[in-house]
Amino acid sequence: TVVQIGKDADDVRGHGQGRIPPRGGRVGKGDERGPAPAVSALASVAGESVDGGMALHGALDPVRAQVAPLEIFGPAFAYLDELFRDGSPAAVRLRGLAAGDSQRIELAGGSFALEQVYPAKVRADAFFESHRKYIDVQVMFEGVEAMELADIARLTTRQPYHAERDVIVYADCPDASVLRVRAGEVAVFFPADGHMPGLRTDAAPTLVRKTVIKVPVPAGATGRP
Repeated sequence: TVVQIGKDADDVRGHGQGRIPPRGGRVGKGDERGPAPAVSALASVAGESVDGGMALHGALDPVRAQVAPLEIFGPAFAYLDELFRDGSPAAVRLRGLAAGDSQRIELAGGSFALEQVYPAKVRADAFFESHRKYIDVQVMFEGVEAMELADIARLTTRQPYHAERDVIVYADCPDASVLRVRAGEVAVFFPADGHMPGLRTDAAPTLVRKTVIKVPVPAGATGRP
């Protein structure tokens, strides 16, 4: 099952750090019979627009089925196929990272992956953000974390758009939706999705191994509502 979360959502508690290092609402249930209505709408504008995007959360294969009409996601899921193949170079590489480390992996089509290991943090140390140039595909490899989500139309900008970092930072939103993202699960955040990833799910810190794939917003799409 894939949960779609968008701009009239109140709270979703479902069954991930977006910082880019240097080079080197609606709530509904989708199924696997075809693309979600939101994704179908995306594909109809400018070939592959993301203006009407709505966040997705679920296991790897159902989420893949939802975004299959959009070719821009192809390199991301090809990389994830390798990452989740036991003993693959990608899996060994991510398991070999020490806590606090991250690395950037270049993919085809202008996408790239940020492989990272960190202890999930308390909410007071986190913030809401969104991106204009890239769609976030946050994938939990090991561990579990909470991610909060709110449509950017409901958020107040705290720091304006920083083009080099591709980020807008927002003030807190106490009534945001909440996702619990476990190993093997994916959360896809489009440009209209303000998100706060990397959160503890309980009082004790949990070490998280994850990858955040940055998928470029297609040419001709604004990436904004």
